[in-house]
Amino acid sequence: MNAPPIVWRKEHNELEATWMEFYEGLLGALLEKYVHPQGVTTEEAMRAIREQNLEIFERWRQRLHGNESHPFVGVQPYHTSEDIDSAFQVLSARHDARPVSGREKRDELTAVQCAILHERYNLPDPKDRRRRTWTFERLAEHFEDLESPRAAKDHVALGRSLLNQAQPN
Repeated sequence: MNAPPIVWRKEHNELEATWMEFYEGLLGALLEKYVHPQGVTTEEAMRAIREQNLEIFERWRQRLHGNESHPFVGVQPYHTSEDIDSAFQVLSARHDARPVSGREKRDELTAVQCAILHERYNLPDPKDRRRRTWTFERLAEHFEDLESPRAAKDHVALGRSLLNQAQPN
């Protein structure tokens, strides 16, 4: 086993309670020192902040609702190997397939597009006749999926191959 699938996590309820206690105390101290002496109540201050900073509360709401729960096996000292194996089997059965490892497969449509641009439309650049319009560098800039000119070159090669396969004999 390369790296055992062990994840160390703090007890999330305790962690959340600790942060909530800290921020409530901090907010209370700030309100007490700077807001209440001006005659503004906590409720009035919070309402004004919420009304003037809607994006903060919207982002908070979206992140709370978008935070999906993920199952994991939480091993305790009293669990047996059979308990752990059984839990693993239950969780494993929920997934259709394991994630594919290794580098992502090249997108064939992008490869064909790269090959066509590089082979058929690679005219001299009107601004600088020494350069071509669709160099590997330019392809890498144009297609977001291509992280480098080398990746563009590999896509052009794959695209050539696909186009040659599609040609009737």
